[in-house]
Amino acid sequence: MPVPTASLEESLLRWRAELHADMARLEARLKVLERRLPDEPELWSPKPVALEGNNLTNEALEDALQFQVAVFDEAEPKVAPGNAPEPGPSPEPEAAHEEEGLVYFGSSAWTFPVVIGLAPAGCWDVTFAVLLLLLNLGMQAMFSYIILSEDFMGPDFASQVLDAKRWRTSIAHDHKYLDLAGTSLVSRVCGLDGSLILSTNQANLVGDINSFLGLQVGQFSPDAFQPGVLLCMLCILLWSLCVYKELRSVGHTLEALLQIPRAKRSIFRENILQGLSKGRLKLLLFTLLVRTLIASVLLVSGIQWLAKTTSITELMLNAVALNAILDIDEFLFAGFTPVSIQLAVDRLEPCKVKYTSRRSQVESGFLFALLAGTVLMPYFFLLEPQGELMLATKMEMCGGNQTFVVGQNQDTQIIVGFNTELGHDPSQASALEKSVQQHIWASDHLDGYISFAATKFDFSRDLSSTMLAEAGQWAAICPEKEVLTPGGILYQDPWVTGMIVSRLRAAALSLGHTQGAETCAELAHLCDMPNARLLRLICGVTCRCTDPASLPWFKTTQQGCADSCTAIAKAELSSAPCQDNGQDEFWLRLWDSYMPSFSAVYNSNITEGVLGPTLINITRAMKEVGCPALTMPALANEVATGALWCQGHPPIFRPLVHEAHGQMKSTHEEHCAELEQRLSQVHEAHGQMKSVHEEHRADLEQRLSQVHDAHGQMKAAHEDLGLRLAGLHTAHQEQVLAGQQALGALQEATTNELQQHSLQLRSHYSKWEAHRASLEERLENIEGVMMEFCEKQSNELEIAQRSLSEVQLEQQTWHREKDSL
Repeated sequence: MPVPTASLEESLLRWRAELHADMARLEARLKVLERRLPDEPELWSPKPVALEGNNLTNEALEDALQFQVAVFDEAEPKVAPGNAPEPGPSPEPEAAHEEEGLVYFGSSAWTFPVVIGLAPAGCWDVTFAVLLLLLNLGMQAMFSYIILSEDFMGPDFASQVLDAKRWRTSIAHDHKYLDLAGTSLVSRVCGLDGSLILSTNQANLVGDINSFLGLQVGQFSPDAFQPGVLLCMLCILLWSLCVYKELRSVGHTLEALLQIPRAKRSIFRENILQGLSKGRLKLLLFTLLVRTLIASVLLVSGIQWLAKTTSITELMLNAVALNAILDIDEFLFAGFTPVSIQLAVDRLEPCKVKYTSRRSQVESGFLFALLAGTVLMPYFFLLEPQGELMLATKMEMCGGNQTFVVGQNQDTQIIVGFNTELGHDPSQASALEKSVQQHIWASDHLDGYISFAATKFDFSRDLSSTMLAEAGQWAAICPEKEVLTPGGILYQDPWVTGMIVSRLRAAALSLGHTQGAETCAELAHLCDMPNARLLRLICGVTCRCTDPASLPWFKTTQQGCADSCTAIAKAELSSAPCQDNGQDEFWLRLWDSYMPSFSAVYNSNITEGVLGPTLINITRAMKEVGCPALTMPALANEVATGALWCQGHPPIFRPLVHEAHGQMKSTHEEHCAELEQRLSQVHEAHGQMKSVHEEHRADLEQRLSQVHDAHGQMKAAHEDLGLRLAGLHTAHQEQVLAGQQALGALQEATTNELQQHSLQLRSHYSKWEAHRASLEERLENIEGVMMEFCEKQSNELEIAQRSLSEVQLEQQTWHREKDSL
C-alpha cells in the first residue's frame, strides 16, 4: 500500500532525532560488545558495501542490516523464559589465570609510523615528522658506529703494559731528569708528585690505577674493596638497565602489534588502532627491528667502553652520556615534533595484551638470568682482566728499585749509575732546594748560597766548569789566607769577600751543614771528606793544603787545593832540614788512613774485594820498611790506580815525595855515583857502534844509486802511458758528444709526440664535457617531469582518499538509518 510522502518525511525527522539522542548510548554499547566479541575481525569489522555511482544498492543495505543483527545476536545471547540460571556463585572462567595489561605507545619519534597517514595532519607536518624519524634513525645509527670504532674505544689496556715497560727502561731512570732534590723521575711519577712537568701522562695513569683499585702509593696488591671496580659495575648495571628498558618496551610493542587485527587498510578510530594493514605492520616491525639492533649495539659497546674507562671520575659521566643516546628519539619528539603529530601520539589509546601466570613465571626466570649475567660476565671477562693489566702496568712503571739513575759516557762508553732519594721530603731538602728557598725572598745576590753570573755565557761556563778550572781562577792567591784572614791583601774586599762567603756557605750546605757557617773553623771536621772539594778550595789553610806535614789524601788541585796553597807547603818543605825520621807517628798514620780514604772515594769497602789482602800486605810492608819501600818495584805503584807513589795521582792523592823527602835526599849521592859509572860504559859502546854505522852508510849509498837508475826507466814508461791515456780520453769525449746529440734528437721527437697526444686528449675531454652537460640537462628534464607526475599522482590520490572517506561516511549514515528503519 502506498505511503504518503508527508508522513514519510515526518517519520524520517523523528527517526533522525532519536538517532542523535541515542548516539552516546550506542557508542558505549559498541565498545562493550567489541571487547566481548571473539578475535575474528570479520565478525565485527564492517563489510564493504557495494556502490553504484554514489548511491547504496538495496542488496548492500540489506546485507549490512543482516550483519549488524547477527553481530548483536551473538554479542547478547537471549535466555528463554523459565530457563534463567539460579542465583549463586558464578562459575570460574576458563582463563582464570589470564590477565590483561595495557601497552602504551611512548612519546617518541619511533611512534610516528603508527599515526602518520591515519591522524589528521597537514602535508608539511607529515613530511617534517618523517624527516625527524630519519634524523633519529641516522643519529642513533651513527652514534652506534662511532662507539664501536677502534678510534673511539682506544687501544686495549694491554698496550699500556708495553708502553710502561718502554718508559721505565728509556727515560724513567735517565740522569737528565733529576730534580733539584736529587729524586729520579720514576720516584716522582710513582709518588704522584704534583710539580711534574715531564711524564704527566704516566703520573695520571698511576693515579687513575691507584684510585681505581684502591691502592696506596707503594702498594701493589689490591684489597678486597676496590672503588673503581665497584663503581664500574654499578655504571655497567645502570647502563644495562636503561637498554633493557628499551628492549622490553620493544617487546611489549611487538606483542601488542601482533594482537591487533589485520585489515586491508589500517583502521584508526577514536584514537584507537583497530586494524593494521600489511604494509604498515611491516613498517612498524622494521622500526622495532632497528630499535633492537641499535639498543643491542649500544649495550655491548657501552659495556666495553665503561669497562675500559680507567678514570673513576669519568665513569658516571660516560654512563649518563650513553643514556642520552637512547633518549634522542624522546628529545626530538619533545622539541621538534609538529603539534598535530604530537597530539595524535599523546592521544593514542593503549593496546590490551593478555598475560598468563606461566608466561610471567618464564619471563621472571629469564630476567633473573639476564640480570645475573649482566653482573657476572662483565666482571669476569672485562673488569677482572683489566684489573690484572692495571697491576701489571703499575708494576712495570713503579715496581722494583726506583732510587737510581744512569747515564753513559759517550767517550769511554762506560754506563754510570747513581743512587737517588726515594721521594721528596721537605725536611730533607737538597742544597739546591735550600738555596732556592733562601733566595726567593732575598734582595742581595751575595747574601745567600748562590754565586750569580753576570751573563748567560758566564752562567753556562760556571755550570759546566770543573774543579780544576775553578781552582785555576784562584792560582794567584790562597783564598782563606788572603781574603778571610786579617792582614790578607783582599781582606774585607766587598766583591771578593762576597764571592768567597757565598762559596763557603754553598760548600757547607752541600756537606749537610745547615747551621749557616761563616768561618772555616766551623767546618774543619769536614775537610777530609771526599766530596769536600769546594771547602778545601776556600779553606785551604784550615784543610791543611798549606801544611807539608798533612796527609796527602785529597790534597790535589782536582780535589780543591789551589796551587797557591800547595805552593806554600812546597816552600816550607824546601827549607826544612833533610833527615830520615824513620817510621814515626806521621808515617804510621799515613798508612792507617790509606784504605779508609780509598774506600770513601769508591763508596765501598775495598778490603772486602779481591784486592783486599794485597792492600793489607802493602800497608803492612810500608809501615815496616818505611820510605825505602817507595823505591822497591813491588811497592812503587799504588795497586788500585797504578800510579807511582812518588808521582801521585791527581784525582786522589798528591806525590808522596813530599813525605819521603828526607830519605830520598840522603840516598841521592849514591845514585849519582852509580849513574857516572854507567855513563862511561855507554861512551865505550857508542864508539863501537859508530864504526859499524860508517860501513852501513857506504852500502846504503851504493843501493841508492841503483834505485835512481830504476826510477829513470819507470819515469819513461810512465810518460808513454800518459800519451796513450790522452788518446783514449779524446776518443771518449767524441763518443760522448755523439751520444748527447742523439739523445737531444730523441728528446725533441718525444716532446713533439707528447704535445700531439696532449692536444688529442684535450679534444676528447672537451667532447666528453659537452656530452656530460647534455646528459645532465636531459636528467634535469626527466626529474622535472617525474616531479610533476608525482605531484599529479599525489593530488589525484588525495582526491580519491577524500572521495572514499566521504563515501564511507555516507555509507555509515545509511547503515544507521537503515538500522533505525
